[in-house]
Amino acid sequence: MVAVRSAHLTPAGEFAPEKWVSGLGLNNPQSEQKLIHTWQYCHDKLAGQEIAPLLLWRGIEMTEILSTLSMDIGSLQAALLFPLVEEKNLMTNPLLMTLVNLFTI
Repeated sequence: MVAVRSAHLTPAGEFAPEKWVSGLGLNNPQSEQKLIHTWQYCHDKLAGQEIAPLLLWRGIEMTEILSTLSMDIGSLQAALLFPLVEEKNLMTNPLLMTLVNLFTI
């Protein structure tokens, strides 16, 4: 059986983070705000990059999958951030660079 997630149904350019997060069923306004803030951070970091839609979509897809497994908010935030880290789009923070290098060896 194949699950159809909202990331598959939303036309390009029509993504609404608030609507998406409310559809995840987190039932916690603070967690919802954290996830919206994390998505906005990713969106801002990728502004103007050709690869932005793909990386944002990957993060959304991973977040949706993990939300069906009832993962905590930190895991959901990490899912949104992971594609950016993987593509080294967050390399402005020296501590983050060190962590990425440790985990990619």
